[in-house]
Amino acid sequence: ARSVEISEEEAALIKPLGLLTAKPIIYAANVSEDDLAGGNGFSEAVQAMAAKESAETVRVSAQVEAELVELGDEERGDYLEGLGVSEGGLQSLIRATYNLLGLRTYFTTGEKETRAWTIKAGMTAPQAAG
Repeated sequence: ARSVEISEEEAALIKPLGLLTAKPIIYAANVSEDDLAGGNGFSEAVQAMAAKESAETVRVSAQVEAELVELGDEERGDYLEGLGVSEGGLQSLIRATYNLLGLRTYFTTGEKETRAWTIKAGMTAPQAAG
């Protein structure tokens, strides 16, 4: 269903079925540490396939993610910079997921705490407050 052209009317008819192939998708391509910044042939093939479906692709290195967990904030930034990327794969995946689902983060702060809330894109502060 992901690659089939359907009208808005047809989309409304199949929505209650909850088909997995009708849901938005993100492809995560696991690459080596060396290929994280620029990708490789396999991640490029995944990107090409995803582009046909108008889907997003995120490059992730499970090896790098395991190492990032062990590092402090400053070391983490230096390590990622050395790899030629600005953020880890997990952060990239979270950002892509938020964009795909149309979500944003809304912050509130008071005397005792600051909180982050997940809201739908386009909501106003009163709407977010409920």
